[in-house]
Amino acid sequence: GLVVRTVANRRLGEVTGRSGVRLHRSIEVKAPIAEVYRFWMDFTNFPSFMSNVTSVQSLGGDRYLWKAKGPAGTEVEWNAVLTKREPNRLIAWRSEDGSETPTHGAVRFEETADGTRINVWMTYYPPAGELGDAIARFLGDDPERAIAEDLGRLKQVIEGRGAAGRQESGQAAWPETTM
Repeated sequence: GLVVRTVANRRLGEVTGRSGVRLHRSIEVKAPIAEVYRFWMDFTNFPSFMSNVTSVQSLGGDRYLWKAKGPAGTEVEWNAVLTKREPNRLIAWRSEDGSETPTHGAVRFEETADGTRINVWMTYYPPAGELGDAIARFLGDDPERAIAEDLGRLKQVIEGRGAAGRQESGQAAWPETTM
């Protein structure tokens, strides 16, 4: 699969028909939707709550360079571009062609009686494809647990207190966006 991916210069999922690793997580934050959206749109905030993200740098326009801790102490980086932005409602993105870890996803913000519900959908194609994903999971890397923990830290940061609060996996439909 990797040889075919390299020769074809296409994402492994496109070559193998694989759809990537799909994640969805939701959390409620006791803060106004405008505040939550504004915090999320400042991507330099991500290292403060995402355990694997080490830095996010603006490349101008809607392009960003992301750096993160990878499996076995490696560092991975990719360029991402925002594909859709609706203030206080939706942010969607995709990695640019040639990224080590292709990804795309969306975050929806919904006003609730007590604040804001954040719904995160993400698909990523791990390095080395399914084999790389299996090895990472075997070594203790669980992306579903990691995103739940990251959202718990986000809640702590935004609310400014120590309780992680309620987290849900939710069954919301995958958002239709231009990813």
